[in-house]
Amino acid sequence: MSAGVPLREPPRSRGAASAPAAPASPHYACLLEVVQAVNSTLQLQSVLNLILDRAIEAMQAGAGSIMMLDESTGELQVKVARGARAAEIFGRSLKLGEGIAGWVALYGQPLLLIDGEIDTRFHTICQRDDVRDALCVPLQADGAVVGVLSVNNRQGEGRFGEEDLRLLTALGSHVTLAIRNASLYEQTARQRHTMERLLSSLVWAQEEERKRVSLEIHDGPAQTLYAARIRLQAYRALRDSDPERAAAEFGEAERGIKETLTEIRRLIFDLRPMSLDEIGLLTALRQYAAKYEERQGIRVEVRSRGPERRLPVSLETALYRIVQEALTNIWKHAQATRASVIVTFEAGRCGVQVADDGVGFDVAAVRANSQGEHLGIAGIRERAEMIGGTLRIASTPGAGTTLLVNVPTGDGSASGPEAASEEEIREALAAEGQAREHGRAKPSSVRGEFD
Repeated sequence: MSAGVPLREPPRSRGAASAPAAPASPHYACLLEVVQAVNSTLQLQSVLNLILDRAIEAMQAGAGSIMMLDESTGELQVKVARGARAAEIFGRSLKLGEGIAGWVALYGQPLLLIDGEIDTRFHTICQRDDVRDALCVPLQADGAVVGVLSVNNRQGEGRFGEEDLRLLTALGSHVTLAIRNASLYEQTARQRHTMERLLSSLVWAQEEERKRVSLEIHDGPAQTLYAARIRLQAYRALRDSDPERAAAEFGEAERGIKETLTEIRRLIFDLRPMSLDEIGLLTALRQYAAKYEERQGIRVEVRSRGPERRLPVSLETALYRIVQEALTNIWKHAQATRASVIVTFEAGRCGVQVADDGVGFDVAAVRANSQGEHLGIAGIRERAEMIGGTLRIASTPGAGTTLLVNVPTGDGSASGPEAASEEEIREALAAEGQAREHGRAKPSSVRGEFD
């Protein structure tokens, strides 16, 4: 409440008659309803419909439209229309500079056109025979035109005037406000959806990791310890009656326990390699590759491109997991004898390429029948997306597979050398298949497609 404004009306003299309240002007009532609508809903289409309906009603117009600028095409598109031709023009596009709306959008100025016999500009700007007069204002946000609001063909007495222009300009500002509110709402909704999806992905990744560790413990240390326990029981039963056999059982139990300790150490290293924090991603990957080659018999070469640097811990951990999962998939599915890991350091981004000389697969067929989850692709994609990265896979049956992951590092421009096209990747894989046929197989070093 402004200072000096009374809370109630001053007392009237006893003989004074109560004067009836003056009716609000149609323009004031129109603005009031529009303000209430903009403040009460985030449904943009509903607000646009109401604003145009009230503008036409207050100005006694026969038709009107709201057009928005499509940033992808640079053209105006009719979002709401009223009048005899509304169904015909709805959704239609108009180039800047064409017609009344195009002129207003191009120059960013309101336009009031009256009967062509009086206003000489009329037939220069408007080429339509069904339009007698028109009033059009630009919709502006942050100094840029984002659309136009127009009415035409006055139905009541008189012509469109300056008061109508002021009302339509005010309505246009509320259209812009409604657009901004709806845009912020949609942006917030997208961010919330992204956060929910990432949280779901995180939970999924954690559960998958738990299942993997549980399975490895069950199939490895648990079985070995159970066997050692049986041998220790045999040792206790035989140590008096058959000392030689008892000693053999004890020796086997001891060997099993040592194997279990080795396996547990490996599981701990796989869960969180201590060297990752101390010496970085590349050295940690080389250490893992050496242990992987020793266990699985698949030779792995780890290389780097660009000036090597430390990345945030979260990125290094995620990329380490991606390579780890990719190599596990190679062992399980690829029937490969060699693999390569290439880490590319560029300004603002880091790329990881994992390639093998295995049997390959039909990427389109895998996507079509959802086999990617069984091949471990889904897990890698989820991990990449959780850190804002992308995944691309190129593979040909009989010619190996190349996996390409690109992640932003937030430490500079993300520009860099142009990435290899999918066709180039296919050609490299095909050449790799031919090399394998001639006994000189080597995983391709196709430059990753990091975009």
